[in-house]
Amino acid sequence: MFAEFWGRNKVLLVAAAALAAVAIVATVAVVVVRPAHVASPTSSSGSSVASAVPTSTAAVGEVLIGPSPALPTSTYVPGSDPTDSTLVGGQTNQLVFAQKVAKALFSYGPATDFQARNADVMEVALAAPLGDSAGLTTDLQRYTPTGAALTQIRASGTTATFKLQTVAISQWAARKLQDIGAQSGTYGIDLVGEQIITASGTTPVSLSVSMGLTVACAPAVDFCGLDRIQAALLGQPAAG
Repeated sequence: MFAEFWGRNKVLLVAAAALAAVAIVATVAVVVVRPAHVASPTSSSGSSVASAVPTSTAAVGEVLIGPSPALPTSTYVPGSDPTDSTLVGGQTNQLVFAQKVAKALFSYGPATDFQARNADVMEVALAAPLGDSAGLTTDLQRYTPTGAALTQIRASGTTATFKLQTVAISQWAARKLQDIGAQSGTYGIDLVGEQIITASGTTPVSLSVSMGLTVACAPAVDFCGLDRIQAALLGQPAAG
């Protein structure tokens, strides 16, 4: 289902890759990252669209999209088990879920096991037809330092923390999803925040970061699941 959404916006994926590469270079230049830490899962319900998520509960930005056939009950959809992910699992509020995904990817440190982090996030990868797990795997690699960059991060004891500024349902994505007849409970979500990178013995460096996610929550699935991640707001080209 989301495949058609992304298929119509391939140029944005290319732009997102460029921004992600810039972000990693910036991170390596200052040498940073901190172990991902996420608060205990919370959930809430409501009807208004939130522009920012509180630290515990938040209103659900409800975008009701045209009817679509329900998934067969025999199909296992990641997100149906609230214990499937330590970092982002068990969420029913799409805005809180998106915030946790962003925090998991933008916050890390010298002892972070990036492959284990990615595997944890993949536990909430949406199955077809809602999601694209292969595409999500590629998206996560853009947030995963390797080789010399990773060695430098380890050796320098750098950390990166994430401070959320805004999170909201993308109205641009809502229109696109409605155009393709996506089922109720599917969302595009935009996040903007500040990533603070600190290398041992240096002054912290602040970077403005943004992220666009496509996700599914109730009533599409019991617990929120992840389709794709773009390193820019949905509907906008990444800045080089």
